[in-house]
Formats: sequence, structure tokens, C-alpha cells
Amino acid sequence: MITAGSVMMVRGLAARVTPDRTGAHGSDAATRSLAPVGKTTPAAPGERSDVAGPPADVQAPYLAHDQTPVAAIGSGEDTVAPTEPPSPSVPPTPPVEAGLPAVPVVDQVMKARLREIHARGLERGMRPDVFAKIGDSITVSTYFLTPFGCPGHTLGDHANLAETIAYFQTVELQGAGAANGCDAANAFTRASLAAGRGWIAVQVLSPMPAPPADCPPPDDTPLRCELRQIRPSIALVMLGTNDLHQRVGVRGYRASLATIASELESAGVIPVLSTIPHRLDSQAANARVGDYNAAVRSVAEEAGLPLWNYWRALDGSDMARGGMEPDGVHPNAYAHGGSLTERGLRYGHNQRNLTALQLLDKLRRIVIEDGTPED
Repeated sequence: MITAGSVMMVRGLAARVTPDRTGAHGSDAATRSLAPVGKTTPAAPGERSDVAGPPADVQAPYLAHDQTPVAAIGSGEDTVAPTEPPSPSVPPTPPVEAGLPAVPVVDQVMKARLREIHARGLERGMRPDVFAKIGDSITVSTYFLTPFGCPGHTLGDHANLAETIAYFQTVELQGAGAANGCDAANAFTRASLAAGRGWIAVQVLSPMPAPPADCPPPDDTPLRCELRQIRPSIALVMLGTNDLHQRVGVRGYRASLATIASELESAGVIPVLSTIPHRLDSQAANARVGDYNAAVRSVAEEAGLPLWNYWRALDGSDMARGGMEPDGVHPNAYAHGGSLTERGLRYGHNQRNLTALQLLDKLRRIVIEDGTPED
């Protein structure tokens, strides 16, 4: 339930935020290129020298390591052993959702709740085979789902996801371009207006200084404009890493997240709320992760929405460097995040992509196609 007090708090926060697409660590994301920068990582003895550098659309420092060239994805070359420095000494802080699965169960109660939202969306012209990406630099990254919008990804033992991948590739969207050698334009590859580097949650709700012509007020916020332009049925939402970093209070963060969920639901879009990853750069920052994830969980539970527990997906002892880049803030990736092989799933973006696809698969089968719910 969204209270009047919560809405007033969000409006007050929005009034104090400059709603650009820059954030504290990057340049204008509206002009970013989806292609990775044309650098190569220097090769160590015995390693490949033709690995791609970091994508141009992620906030620095984002040091991409162990990347297989897109031409090699699916060719068997993703078994090249990467160099793996020791994991950081900062251990994850077990938050309250540590016991929850990474991918939620869609039981009869949740199915009925989500079917209600989906039916409202169909009445308003939302498209079942389109999803939106909402978040910060971790979502802006072309390692997040982009490889699955075009040929070249590797499913490993997860071939059952092929039908869902094909389903969400069908609708051609504007605003997508070449990324890691892929020029397909669909939900996987679109550069979302509702994702920006360095963004805190309230910025998704704040009017853009120069909105597109087809997004007049009140549809001039990143969230509403993205919904207006692509008309999705599902929204994958992960915000909070920068709220924590900028010390936005948990109460204000929760209010913004609840408003995002409420606006999506009102539009007939199923909100999927994700926990944020651990922080391996700072013991103090990592100690606060649990509080922000508890806010995500409470919003999802109050509204009867799916909780995508990404924190749990990174909580494996075999994760390379804890699933994070050397900066300790951004997830790392293997084969541009497009490998769901055993080796690939030791990396943070690959785990995020697997669990995202598993969730989309459940929502397609159980909610959109009115299939059998889980126990």
C-alpha cells in the first residue's frame, strides 16, 4: 500500500535531484554507444590477447576481465581459463533474505495477482513479448541480457530457456544498436531510458530535462517514457547500489522503490523487484546492503510481487572474485555475460542473466500463457 506520506516524500526527494543521465561517475548516458570500447586487455603469458575491453556504457572504474570475443561465444572457447586474483577479503553480510531463493516461486496466489496486472496491461496496449530494464549502471551494462538478443550466446545445461529467449526477441524496438557485435533491436538489446549510470531510485521518477518529443508531461520521467515507448508487460527493476553509496536513507529509498512498483502496476506492467549485490570494496558499505535489501523485500511482499533475489545468486563459494569486478561494486562477466555454462556461471553478470531468464520463463509460461502455477 502506497501512503500519501510516501508519495510526498518521493516528490520531495525528486525536487532535489537533477534528473540527468549522468550520475556521479559518467557522462551523458543518452548519447552512450552500445558497442564496447575498442581496446584490448593486455595479455598475460599464455592468455588470449584479443579480449574485449570494458563496455563504453558503464561507470568507471569498470575493469572488464576474462571476456571471450563475441565471435567465439558458443564455439567452445569459453573454456579458456581466466586469470583469477584472490577474492576480496570483505565477506558478504547475510541479510534477512539470505534464505530466500534467487528465483521466486510463482504459486497460485502470486499467479492470480500477476494475471490481474497483466490483464490490465493488455487493456492498455502493453505487449506480452516485451520487457523493460530499469536500474543503474549494472543494468546499463551491455553484459546484462544483451547477448541473448542475438545469436552467439551459450545456454549450457539451460537449453530449456531457448523458447523464452526466442519469445522476447520477436518485437523490434527503437533505441537498440550494436552491442558486442550484435545489431538486433529487441527487449534484450534496447538501451533503456529508465536506466542510467550512477542513478539513485528517485531519478527514475524525476522529469527529464530534455524528454523525447513523444513523452510530454506527465510522461516525461524516465520510467513513464520508457513504458510509453516500448509498452512492456514486465519490468526488471534493480536500484539501490547508488542509494547506499550516496547514503540515501533506507526510508527514502523504500518510498521511491514502492512508487516505482505502484506506477508499473497501475500501467499494467508486472514489476519484478531485485535485491542488490554485495559490496566487496568496503566493509562499512557491505554492512548496509542488508538494510536496503530488506526494503526491497518488504516492498515486494507488501504488494504481492516477485522478489528476484540477485544477492542470493552471488552467494556461492565458487563465484570468481565473489562475482564482482576488482572495484567491488559492479558484477564481473564471462563471454560478455552470454555464457550459461558451468564456467560462465561463476561470474556475476552471467548469474544475473540466468536468473533473469528463469524468471522471464516462469512469467511467460505461468502468467502470460496461463500455465500451471508452482506449488
